[in-house]
Amino acid sequence: MKLLQVLLVVGIALGSCGPEKPSNINYPPTGAYGDNILLPTKMTYANKDNSLEAMLPSNNKVKIVITGKSVSAGPPLSGVWYVTIGSQSNWSIGAFDPGVFSQTFTSINGGLTSDLKIMFDKGTFQIDYYENDVTKPSASKTITVSY
Repeated sequence: MKLLQVLLVVGIALGSCGPEKPSNINYPPTGAYGDNILLPTKMTYANKDNSLEAMLPSNNKVKIVITGKSVSAGPPLSGVWYVTIGSQSNWSIGAFDPGVFSQTFTSINGGLTSDLKIMFDKGTFQIDYYENDVTKPSASKTITVSY
């Protein structure tokens, strides 16, 4: 019985260590359209126009969920973001969910760089990173945009 309890505890501890595959995805400081909002260490942005860029090694993928934390339903609607249609490269863009003020961006192919032009209203936004098919965020950060 003691052996079963020890194995159960070890199994639970190992099962909660996070994703099995470490991520090699790179989030550079800037992209083609300005500061990269995915740079993990940057929390404040002073420009309206920014990039959403991830450099993906082969066989890697990422899903990004952006949620507005300071949305005002207006009118006019504020505290949201806008994507320049046609600027996206290797991103599949999900529909904006007005119920929770969020939107999903999913990389299409590994081995490529994903980038797009994204413009933010002033406000606070949560960025959740889901790397390589994890079901819980690999990382999260909250950014503030003021210009």
